[in-house]
Amino acid sequence: MDPALFRSATKQYVTDDQMRAICRRAFGSDPIEWSEAGEGQFNAAYYVTTGSGQKVVLKVAPATGTPVLRYERGIMRGEVEAMRLVASRTSLPLARVLYYDHSHDIVPGDWFFSNRIDGESFLTPETPITDEQRAHIRRGIGAMTRTINDIIGEGYGLFTWKDSLRPDWPAAFRDIIGGTLLDADDAGMDLGFDHSRVLDALDRDREIFLEVDKPRLVHWDIWSANVFVKNGEIVGLIDFERCIWGDPLLEVGFRGTFSGIDPEFLAGYGRGPLDAHEQRRAWWYDLYLLLNMAVEPAYRKYPDGGKQTRDCIAMINKMLDEGL
Repeated sequence: MDPALFRSATKQYVTDDQMRAICRRAFGSDPIEWSEAGEGQFNAAYYVTTGSGQKVVLKVAPATGTPVLRYERGIMRGEVEAMRLVASRTSLPLARVLYYDHSHDIVPGDWFFSNRIDGESFLTPETPITDEQRAHIRRGIGAMTRTINDIIGEGYGLFTWKDSLRPDWPAAFRDIIGGTLLDADDAGMDLGFDHSRVLDALDRDREIFLEVDKPRLVHWDIWSANVFVKNGEIVGLIDFERCIWGDPLLEVGFRGTFSGIDPEFLAGYGRGPLDAHEQRRAWWYDLYLLLNMAVEPAYRKYPDGGKQTRDCIAMINKMLDEGL
């Protein structure tokens, strides 16, 4: 991925004085050192060494009033709650919330500290990994995904909806995908198709979405950059900010329209290939992911000259022409 894409209009960068104030509040002393973590395209993040020598990560949400996609509104609060929920229900290796602040009196936005995982991103590890270790890790990602999906909620929808969850998955997913279409409208974007074409087709497929009979916790962002490894084993999982109560087929491991689903992931998850109805739902979730990727640059102002948006719109329209 182009490093320039890590510069985003939604990132709220903190000053030296703000960093010291944040660390004093959370840990009672000034930090020894800190540096920006280049990864991520939504929040700003920093590697920090606290006054006591603890290595932590600071994550800072966009400043209040920054235009964001509808599903991104309030997602730092959702991320903190999701991390705490998964930590309380499982023994998975994940970053733990050390301190969360939503007062907005030091910076105009939420922020939290988590422990820094002792490992390397599975996307770009510097330590060599054998093919056998890679297969083992991919199976582990499947098992880890299944463990998260086994957490059952009380309704369907974005994790941040909390008090406004829907009673069934078709209604919730229609609201979710419809929200991104409205985000495109707000940004004055031409996606190359009428929104009714998508929403009407979604309504026609309602019955297959009704097959999702439990609101399962979906991380939605378990891709290799968010999985940390060491000595051929998974040692951490991060970025719970986009959690959804819904269909496990939303998970990254089931994205297979263009490349097929990894059999190692399926083996670790403990299931076989998708049936026809599941493949159709997965097709919709591929479309939803591409839709978000097409619209988000209008809000984040990536310095890529609109390439991501153009590429995603082309793929979306190809999918619509072939799948509707």
